[in-house]
Amino acid sequence: MIKIEERPEWRQWVTPSLLREAPVHRWLSFPHSYTGELVDALIKEWRLARGARVLDPFAGAGTTAVEAQLLGMRAIAFDLSPLAVLTTRVKTAAGEAGEIEDAWKRVKKSIARFPAVPIPHYPELVERALPGKLLPTFHMVKAAIERNCSDKRQRDFLLLALLAVLPKFSKLVATGGWLSIRRGGRRAAYLTREFAEQVALMLEDARHRDSVSLPRVRVDFTDARHLPLPNESIDAVITSPPYVNRHDYTRVFGVELLFGFLNAEEIKRLRYQSFCSHPESHPALPLNGAYRPPHVLSRLLAQLKHQNGDSRVPAMLEGYFKDIYFMLAEIARVLRPGAYAGIVIGNVQYGGLAFPVDKITAKIGRTVGLDVERLIVARYRGNSAQQMAVHGRRPARESIVVLRKPSSGPSSNPDVDRSRSTDYRKARCANVR
Repeated sequence: MIKIEERPEWRQWVTPSLLREAPVHRWLSFPHSYTGELVDALIKEWRLARGARVLDPFAGAGTTAVEAQLLGMRAIAFDLSPLAVLTTRVKTAAGEAGEIEDAWKRVKKSIARFPAVPIPHYPELVERALPGKLLPTFHMVKAAIERNCSDKRQRDFLLLALLAVLPKFSKLVATGGWLSIRRGGRRAAYLTREFAEQVALMLEDARHRDSVSLPRVRVDFTDARHLPLPNESIDAVITSPPYVNRHDYTRVFGVELLFGFLNAEEIKRLRYQSFCSHPESHPALPLNGAYRPPHVLSRLLAQLKHQNGDSRVPAMLEGYFKDIYFMLAEIARVLRPGAYAGIVIGNVQYGGLAFPVDKITAKIGRTVGLDVERLIVARYRGNSAQQMAVHGRRPARESIVVLRKPSSGPSSNPDVDRSRSTDYRKARCANVR
C-alpha cells in the first residue's frame, strides 16, 4: 500500500502563479512550475542542514536552485535546454549587480543611438513571430548587449531580460503545448521601454540578493537519465520531470530558443532527446537496464491500444515511464543513505482512462531500491478540453511523490549499469549549446 496524504493548503505551490510576483523567481517562469514555498516546506520537513547538497535534474526556471540557495544549501541544477540553463545560472549568480549596472548603462547608450545593425538569417519560426520591425529591433538590442558586455555573466543577465519580454511582442504565443498565431501584441517602438523596465526589476532583486552571502550553485547541461555525479553525493532531490501531457517545450519556447541559442538542426536534436512527454521524443538511453513496466501500467496500455488506433500516445506513455525508471535509478545512485527525493508530478487521462502517474512513479521507485514514504496530493486539476468533451470532467491528482533511500543496503540498483557509456555520451545531444 502507498500512503496518500491530502494537503490542499499546498495547491498554489504546484502552479507557477505565485512565482510571477516573487523576487528573482519572477524574472522568468515556466509552465507547470512549482513554487519556492514548496521547496522551503520540503527542506524543512526533511530537516536538511545548511550546506546540504540539493539536486534538481530538471532545472526549468531554477525554482529549486534559487530557493535552496536562499536557505544556505549547495544547490546543483541540470537541464538539457539552454534556456533553462541560462535562466537558472542568471538567477543564482550572486554578487554581480554593480558590474551589471555598469554594463547596462553602456547598453542603454548604444540602444539610444539605434545603430543600423545587419540582421543575420533567423529561422522561419522567429521571422513569423517577430514580423515587420519587430525582428530588426530585437536583433539591434541583442547586438547592443553582445557589443557592450565584456563579461559573459553580464551578457547572460541582459539576454535573459530580453527573452523575458519577448512573449509580449511575439505574434506566436504558447497555448497548451503549441504555438498559436495571435493578433495584437506590443509594437516594436515599445521594446526599449519594456526591456528597460525588465532590467530595472531584475537589478532591484539582484541588489537585494547580493546584500546577503549565498553559496554558489552548480548549473550544467546534463541529461537527468545520466547524472555526472558520484555515488551517494546528494542530500536531497526536489524536481519535476515534464508531465506526460504531450507538451513539447522545444515548441512552447521555440521562438526564444531559436532567437537566442539554437539553429533548426540543434533544436530538432534537443526535441528528440527530451523526456518522452510528447510523441516526437525518441531519446538515446543508457545501454543497459532492467526496466519492467508495473502491472497497472501494462494493463492500462493494453486497454488504450485496444480502443485507440493511434499508436503515438501508447508509445509516448511507454517511453515516458522508461525515462522515469532511468531518472529514478540515477537518483537512487546519487542519494546518500537516508536521504529524500520529492518528485512533483501530475496524473493524466487518455481515451477516458486515468493513468495514476504518481502511483506508477512510486512503484518504479521501489524497483530501483527506493522506499516510498507517501504521496502528497496538493491539488486536483481538470482533464484536457478534448477529454472533457468526450468523457466529462474527471479531476486528476497533482502530487509530490516522496521517496527515501534506505539507510542501509546496496548503494544502487545492481540491475542497472550506470557506467559512463561512450556510446550513450555520443548519442545524446551533448552538443546543444
